[in-house]
Amino acid sequence: MGENVSKQFYKHFEFRAPALAMIDIMNEICEDYMGQGFVLTVRQLYYQLVARGHIENTERSYKRTTGLVNDARLAGLMDWDAIEDLAREDGPAWLSLRPSGPRRRDYKPGQPPRLPPA
Repeated sequence: MGENVSKQFYKHFEFRAPALAMIDIMNEICEDYMGQGFVLTVRQLYYQLVARGHIENTERSYKRTTGLVNDARLAGLMDWDAIEDLAREDGPAWLSLRPSGPRRRDYKPGQPPRLPPA
């Protein structure tokens, strides 16, 4: 497998051998479909894994698959363009979140920002 510029490292993960093997399998499936001009969703990738006998068709397997895809992308082990994610704008969602902290309140013109002390 050749290196793709769409694989970008954002976060370090300690993957165990079975997870790394599954990432390799998922990459092979994605590369096969990309070579045919198709991009899979996570759900389509999941069903390919089920159909090929790599995982069981259970809700738990689906959640593991989606989590592994997310972690593998963040770790730079899966091509960001290999999985179609219509909710993703550019890069992982956690990069586009607003900083945590108190929420800003929208005030009406002339309204004081705080109640005066009693």
